[in-house]
Amino acid sequence: MKQNKTKFILALLALVAAITALNVPLNREPVPTTTRDSLAPLENPAPRREDVISPYDSIIRRVALRYGYDWRFISAVAYTESKFNNDAASGAGAVGLMQITPIVAERYGAPLDSLADPALNIELGVKLLAHYGDCFTFPADIDPKDRISIVLASYNCGIGHLFDVRRLAQNNGEDHNSWDVLQKYLRMKNDPAVYGDSTVVRCGKFEDHRQTIGFVRKVLNRYDYYCGLTEI
Repeated sequence: MKQNKTKFILALLALVAAITALNVPLNREPVPTTTRDSLAPLENPAPRREDVISPYDSIIRRVALRYGYDWRFISAVAYTESKFNNDAASGAGAVGLMQITPIVAERYGAPLDSLADPALNIELGVKLLAHYGDCFTFPADIDPKDRISIVLASYNCGIGHLFDVRRLAQNNGEDHNSWDVLQKYLRMKNDPAVYGDSTVVRCGKFEDHRQTIGFVRKVLNRYDYYCGLTEI
């Protein structure tokens, strides 16, 4: 009996020695799992960014709502006109986000020395788009894309040229509410045989059809992109 007890004690001492050599604690506590919730918050977290498309989102939203436009569409116009560069200026004297000319400012009684103000510039641009939209007589069933394309083209090259090409289309028995049709006649306004008829073409020759057609395409493509980027 005494011999068995001695053997047991020796075996126990050997086990303790082996565990000690392996550096394994006899009463090991479980290692806690680190989760996101257990992390301490930053003392100075980065501010939440409200702007989704540009630094002018809040202004554009407010003005677009007032005139019944999708703010993402107005943002697309501003980007195409100036790439959101408020200091942008053209050789024709157009300035700001929406590239407003002094003539437009005078039409709406806006001070010329304030055209670079983003809120005023956007207001004038949206007001001009709304005005052009009201100047045309569109059928109730017109494709919305045709309607907005005609308005955009007017914004880019002047509404008189769009009145001209609509008359040309009508006189030739074609759909004067189709942007595809009007693009064709816009190109033809560089032809003396076309612009020479002052009874139909009242604004004369037009050479910048590529620029205007490209402008419309770029705005609509940018608008589609913004619609996928954020909700209204």
